[in-house]
Amino acid sequence: MNTLIGFCFICILAEGFSFGSSGNGGHTSRRVVLEKALLGGGVVTAGLVADTICPPSAAAAPPISVIAEELGYFPVTTTNGDVTYVPKRVSRKSSPQAIELAKVLREKGVTMYGAYWCPHCSRQKELFGLEAWSIMNYVECSPKGYGFQGQKMCKGVEGYPTFRDKTGKIVNVSGERPLEFLAQEVQFANFDPTLEEELPAIGTACKLPKR
Repeated sequence: MNTLIGFCFICILAEGFSFGSSGNGGHTSRRVVLEKALLGGGVVTAGLVADTICPPSAAAAPPISVIAEELGYFPVTTTNGDVTYVPKRVSRKSSPQAIELAKVLREKGVTMYGAYWCPHCSRQKELFGLEAWSIMNYVECSPKGYGFQGQKMCKGVEGYPTFRDKTGKIVNVSGERPLEFLAQEVQFANFDPTLEEELPAIGTACKLPKR
């Protein structure tokens, strides 16, 4: 997990690119695969991780829960045979003020734009907590992510997560943000950051590749 976090301070990933097994017929370690894919600008798929953990003769792949914990998402095959990636469930419990803040953000039309593979998006969701996050407006910007609705929805988004409202006048910021910052942006009074559980910092935003 430390390897994945260490190379994701700034994520510049190309959709659909991955590394396979080593050239000598053996299997590269999971650590090496993650490092190569992240340094090379690729997306590491859950299936690839399963392949590197277990040799071809193994009878079973690792549980989905293990894959989801390692990557922050897991693959699901749709009825038409396509594979989509679902982020793992937010695990932290929300504070009462985080829930109220999420309600205000939604009322003001603020949406978070993100990608299933972005660790900063996963951490931002955890900052909100499960109950608050379930209230938030969210747009998945990766074509392979669950709930993707088209790139038009994400026009102008240059990094993940990005928070903005339809007008761009209330909130229009990119990068991981403390809830206190978002509260100030929407004039949510009396927000007390000491009531929020701290999470380890892993960077600010996942940047998109230059085109």
